[in-house]
Amino acid sequence: MDQLLILFIAIPMLAFFATLLWQNKSEKAIGKIVRFAKVSNILIALSFFVWWLINGLDPISHKVATLYETDHFVFAIQLYYDEVTAVFSIVGAFLFFLVATFSKYYMHRDEGYKRFFNTILLFATAYNFIILAGNFETLFIGWEIKGICSFILIAFYRNRYLPVKNALMFFQKSLIPTPAPSNALTKSESTYSLRLGRGNFA
Repeated sequence: MDQLLILFIAIPMLAFFATLLWQNKSEKAIGKIVRFAKVSNILIALSFFVWWLINGLDPISHKVATLYETDHFVFAIQLYYDEVTAVFSIVGAFLFFLVATFSKYYMHRDEGYKRFFNTILLFATAYNFIILAGNFETLFIGWEIKGICSFILIAFYRNRYLPVKNALMFFQKSLIPTPAPSNALTKSESTYSLRLGRGNFA
């Protein structure tokens, strides 16, 4: 059952790639893909929580893949599920459902309809990466994807002055001169790995 943790990430990611195949005018097709993703996300979050509750609330760890390995370091995609993950997965799934449902009507006939849902689905993927991260490497991947999605969403109406200005300010203050969040995350990862010899949360 622990292998099903990958579905939290796989479903919004597959939906993201599926929406790339359609043109902006194909609102009906894109809407169906997003509807499948948001409903599946809630069902998986609730079903997995119930199964985890029945089986004793023991933390679950699952290594998806090892990307790089040496004698002293392992770069792996590892997922981890505990009570914190359970809360954030359910809350996040409901928020994604509400945002996607509202946006389907709000973005109707907007020239950026497809682009918006592409970004939202990628953001949902990054969110699940973060909350399910079993090590700092997985957390860092989700964190960086989320940052890119945030930048794109701030500058969504790219033909207007203020959204683009605000996105550039976000980019300059958060990423270029002093990328404080990313630097803090990197330093924490390095310290944790050096002291304990591993970067796993489990």
